[in-house]
Amino acid sequence: MKSPNIDHGIVWRLSTAIVLALAALALFLLHGTQKTGVSFPAEQEARPLMVQVDREIDTILARLKIQKEWIRKSEVAISGTTLTRTERKIMIPPDLLPVQVNLALSTMARKYNGRAIASENSRENSVSIHLEFRGMIMETVILKPDPRLKRSTPGEPSTTI
Repeated sequence: MKSPNIDHGIVWRLSTAIVLALAALALFLLHGTQKTGVSFPAEQEARPLMVQVDREIDTILARLKIQKEWIRKSEVAISGTTLTRTERKIMIPPDLLPVQVNLALSTMARKYNGRAIASENSRENSVSIHLEFRGMIMETVILKPDPRLKRSTPGEPSTTI
Protein backbone atom coordinates (compact mmCIF):
# COMPACT_ATOMS: atom_id res chain seq x y z
CA MET A 1 0.00 0.00 0.00
CA LYS A 2 1.23 3.37 -0.94
CA SER A 3 0.65 6.35 1.27
CA PRO A 4 -1.01 9.28 -0.44
CA ASN A 5 1.37 11.96 -1.64
CA ILE A 6 0.76 15.09 0.49
CA ASP A 7 1.63 18.49 -0.87
CA HIS A 8 3.69 20.33 1.75
CA GLY A 9 2.42 23.73 0.50
CA ILE A 10 -1.16 22.83 1.40
CA VAL A 11 -0.13 21.61 4.85
CA TRP A 12 1.81 24.85 5.44
CA ARG A 13 -1.16 27.03 4.39
CA LEU A 14 -3.62 25.03 6.46
CA SER A 15 -1.36 25.19 9.54
CA THR A 16 -0.88 28.94 9.11
CA ALA A 17 -4.64 29.50 8.74
CA ILE A 18 -5.34 27.52 11.94
CA VAL A 19 -2.69 29.41 13.92
CA LEU A 20 -4.03 32.78 12.71
CA ALA A 21 -7.61 31.77 13.55
CA LEU A 22 -6.56 30.76 17.07
CA ALA A 23 -4.67 34.05 17.50
CA ALA A 24 -7.73 36.02 16.37
CA LEU A 25 -9.93 34.09 18.79
CA ALA A 26 -7.47 34.71 21.65
CA LEU A 27 -7.39 38.47 20.90
CA PHE A 28 -11.19 38.58 20.71
CA LEU A 29 -11.57 36.84 24.07
CA LEU A 30 -8.86 38.98 25.65
CA HIS A 31 -10.49 42.19 24.42
CA GLY A 32 -13.92 41.02 25.64
CA THR A 33 -12.68 40.62 29.22
CA GLN A 34 -11.35 44.16 29.46
CA LYS A 35 -13.41 46.81 31.23
CA THR A 36 -15.77 48.48 28.81
CA GLY A 37 -17.66 51.73 29.14
CA VAL A 38 -16.48 55.22 29.98
CA SER A 39 -12.96 56.10 28.89
CA PHE A 40 -12.23 58.15 32.01
CA PRO A 41 -9.36 56.53 33.91
CA ALA A 42 -11.04 57.63 37.15
CA GLU A 43 -14.32 59.24 38.10
CA GLN A 44 -12.36 61.93 39.94
CA GLU A 45 -11.19 63.23 36.54
CA ALA A 46 -14.80 63.56 35.37
CA ARG A 47 -16.06 65.57 38.33
CA PRO A 48 -14.21 68.86 37.63
CA LEU A 49 -15.26 68.71 33.98
CA MET A 50 -18.88 68.13 35.00
CA VAL A 51 -18.81 71.16 37.30
CA GLN A 52 -17.26 73.36 34.61
CA VAL A 53 -19.74 72.22 31.94
CA ASP A 54 -22.65 72.81 34.34
CA ARG A 55 -21.48 76.40 34.92
CA GLU A 56 -21.03 76.98 31.19
CA ILE A 57 -24.58 75.80 30.50
CA ASP A 58 -25.95 78.19 33.14
CA THR A 59 -24.02 81.01 31.46
CA ILE A 60 -25.36 80.09 28.02
CA LEU A 61 -28.94 79.97 29.29
CA ALA A 62 -28.54 83.38 30.95
CA ARG A 63 -27.06 84.82 27.76
CA LEU A 64 -30.09 83.49 25.84
CA LYS A 65 -32.32 85.30 28.39
CA ILE A 66 -33.88 82.11 29.70
CA GLN A 67 -35.38 82.85 33.10
CA LYS A 68 -34.49 80.60 36.07
CA GLU A 69 -38.21 80.04 36.69
CA TRP A 70 -38.47 78.29 33.32
CA ILE A 71 -35.85 75.68 34.27
CA ARG A 72 -36.45 72.47 36.23
CA LYS A 73 -33.13 70.88 37.18
CA SER A 74 -32.69 67.30 38.39
CA GLU A 75 -29.92 64.74 38.82
CA VAL A 76 -29.93 61.33 37.13
CA ALA A 77 -27.55 58.50 38.03
CA ILE A 78 -25.04 57.51 35.36
CA SER A 79 -25.07 53.71 35.17
CA GLY A 80 -21.82 51.98 36.03
CA THR A 81 -20.48 54.97 37.99
CA THR A 82 -21.14 56.89 41.17
CA LEU A 83 -21.61 60.05 39.09
CA THR A 84 -24.85 61.82 38.27
CA ARG A 85 -25.70 63.80 35.18
CA THR A 86 -27.72 66.98 35.29
CA GLU A 87 -31.00 67.06 33.41
CA ARG A 88 -32.64 70.40 32.71
CA LYS A 89 -36.23 70.64 31.49
CA ILE A 90 -36.59 74.12 30.08
CA MET A 91 -39.70 75.90 28.88
CA ILE A 92 -38.68 78.28 26.08
CA PRO A 93 -40.51 81.19 24.47
CA PRO A 94 -41.55 80.89 20.81
CA ASP A 95 -38.99 83.47 19.66
CA LEU A 96 -36.11 81.24 20.85
CA LEU A 97 -35.49 78.39 18.44
CA PRO A 98 -34.14 75.08 19.77
CA VAL A 99 -31.49 75.15 17.04
CA GLN A 100 -30.07 78.34 18.61
CA VAL A 101 -29.69 76.58 21.96
CA ASN A 102 -28.23 73.52 20.22
CA LEU A 103 -25.64 75.65 18.41
CA ALA A 104 -24.58 77.40 21.63
CA LEU A 105 -24.29 74.10 23.53
CA SER A 106 -22.46 72.42 20.66
CA THR A 107 -19.93 75.24 20.45
CA MET A 108 -19.33 75.02 24.19
CA ALA A 109 -18.99 71.22 24.11
CA ARG A 110 -16.32 71.39 21.39
CA LYS A 111 -14.15 73.49 23.74
CA TYR A 112 -13.98 70.43 25.99
CA ASN A 113 -13.64 67.88 23.16
CA GLY A 114 -17.27 66.90 23.54
CA ARG A 115 -20.34 67.04 21.36
CA ALA A 116 -24.01 67.91 21.55
CA ILE A 117 -26.44 65.31 20.24
CA ALA A 118 -29.96 66.61 19.61
CA SER A 119 -33.14 64.69 18.91
CA GLU A 120 -36.68 65.88 18.38
CA ASN A 121 -39.76 64.28 19.91
CA SER A 122 -42.65 65.39 17.70
CA ARG A 123 -45.27 63.75 19.88
CA GLU A 124 -44.27 65.75 22.96
CA ASN A 125 -43.19 68.82 20.96
CA SER A 126 -39.75 68.84 22.60
CA VAL A 127 -36.07 68.72 21.71
CA SER A 128 -33.52 66.83 23.81
CA ILE A 129 -29.87 67.80 23.66
CA HIS A 130 -27.39 65.39 25.23
CA LEU A 131 -23.88 66.65 25.94
CA GLU A 132 -21.37 63.85 25.58
CA PHE A 133 -17.78 63.96 26.76
CA ARG A 134 -15.41 61.00 26.33
CA GLY A 135 -18.26 58.62 25.62
CA MET A 136 -20.33 59.64 28.64
CA ILE A 137 -23.46 61.78 28.58
CA MET A 138 -22.88 64.34 31.34
CA GLU A 139 -25.74 66.77 30.73
CA THR A 140 -29.19 66.64 29.14
CA VAL A 141 -31.19 69.71 28.17
CA ILE A 142 -34.84 69.19 27.21
CA LEU A 143 -36.46 72.16 25.49
CA LYS A 144 -40.23 72.57 25.31
CA PRO A 145 -41.76 75.67 23.67
CA ASP A 146 -44.42 77.55 25.61
CA PRO A 147 -46.32 80.28 23.72
CA ARG A 148 -47.10 82.10 27.01
CA LEU A 149 -43.45 82.94 27.64
CA LYS A 150 -41.57 85.99 26.43
CA ARG A 151 -37.90 86.83 26.90
CA SER A 152 -37.29 90.12 28.61
CA THR A 153 -35.62 93.05 26.92
CA PRO A 154 -33.77 95.70 28.91
CA GLY A 155 -36.23 97.73 30.96
CA GLU A 156 -39.10 95.31 30.41
CA PRO A 157 -40.22 92.65 32.93
CA SER A 158 -40.23 89.04 31.76
CA THR A 159 -43.39 87.02 31.40
CA THR A 160 -43.56 83.92 33.54
CA ILE A 161 -46.16 81.25 33.80
